[in-house]
Amino acid sequence: MKLYAAYGSNLNIEQMSIRCPRSTVVGKGHIDGFKLVFRGPAGCGVANIERTTKHGANVPVLIWNLSLTDEINLDRYEGAPYLYRKTQVCVHMDDGSKQMTMAYIMNPGPAKALPSAAYFQTLTDGYDSAEFDLDYLLTAAEKSVEKGRTHANKTI
Repeated sequence: MKLYAAYGSNLNIEQMSIRCPRSTVVGKGHIDGFKLVFRGPAGCGVANIERTTKHGANVPVLIWNLSLTDEINLDRYEGAPYLYRKTQVCVHMDDGSKQMTMAYIMNPGPAKALPSAAYFQTLTDGYDSAEFDLDYLLTAAEKSVEKGRTHANKTI
């Protein structure tokens, strides 16, 4: 078993129960010094975390105890090692402890982009079930496009 920090669609417990049925949630926490962004083709951005020097920045995460079989399934889903790579990160757990966990971080290349409505709903459901601040997610999506860029007949 391996500890895994989820920050995107893998916060969605229902979805993860299908994708990784042998894995269980072990807690919540945050990763300091990172921010949530969306990258990918226009209108199809997916969640990523990136280092930032902004004081106090952190990303909320749900920690999973991931079985080896489920890790293989998750690697396939995440496109590892081509789209995302596995990285060790320090998670500050809600109970005050620190845990080294694995997280998927996107490889360089894709531009910032808004997520699709369906993908964003999956994230919203995950944030709701984890009791994370939905404003954080909304702000991250808004910052994932350049001001004045038009997307889906809406100017951001």
